[in-house]
Amino acid sequence: MAIAPNPTKTASILFFYYGDSKYLTVFQETLRMRRAMEGYDLTVLLKHQETPSFIDISEGDERNAYVVDAPTQANLFKHLIQAAQSDHMVDLWIFSHGSTGNFRSSAGTHGSVDSVRAQEITTELSPAKTGLTQMPIRMLWTTACYNGSLNSAWTSIGAKAVSGARTTNFFANQFGKFAEEWNKGNVTYAQALERSDTAASRGLVDTAMLAHATATRSKWGGCPVGRTILGDSPCAKQYFVQTWYERQSDYQDNLNGRENMAFGSEKIVAGTGSLTKNSRPTWT
Repeated sequence: MAIAPNPTKTASILFFYYGDSKYLTVFQETLRMRRAMEGYDLTVLLKHQETPSFIDISEGDERNAYVVDAPTQANLFKHLIQAAQSDHMVDLWIFSHGSTGNFRSSAGTHGSVDSVRAQEITTELSPAKTGLTQMPIRMLWTTACYNGSLNSAWTSIGAKAVSGARTTNFFANQFGKFAEEWNKGNVTYAQALERSDTAASRGLVDTAMLAHATATRSKWGGCPVGRTILGDSPCAKQYFVQTWYERQSDYQDNLNGRENMAFGSEKIVAGTGSLTKNSRPTWT
């Protein structure tokens, strides 16, 4: 018979897998995940070690984690269950690509592609598999695109506060500010999300998107002189639909390119957005 969890300790579980080329992996290493490891009784880092030490800016993350393992679906569920069964409430951080109903995981080696899907979340973290009536996940934060579509799966198994991007998430760089606010202890989950959405973070992405659009213009057609993909020219829709969105309808015709990035990246919150890092919720 499943029992209700009664956590007395805290755990941070970080799942890091994009599975991109080594060049993009080096860029993603700048996320400095140690910010999500502060003040926990247990930290678990699920991440391949793919970049050389002299350029691996996040190498200290591996040293700060109590456990380091590969970012596979099986390992994610295993470590979540082990933490829950050893009386930890979990803050879960997912650094990954995503699409509707799933986020990317590794099949065991860097570059391999597997997925964690809604049905697997609800099945593998069910009372029948865990021995617990609910999974004591306090909060979840993710970079994965379209992962607002997984909110109901996470809350159904016990997660208290979750959020995911409406469509494509262009602002993974807002992680640092979110973690900084969350670590204050008295800032709510919803407030931390709001405060992480800064003009500086958007400005950096605007610059990167303009550069990307220029470098790939032969693939999507380019903008006429005097227009950019951040404006309301038809070329903006052409660029985003062909390059970034799952469906043409994901681009909002009443918004310009910059506004579409903000609209798609907005985190849809489910559960209790008023939780803080000092909160000690209960599960039944």
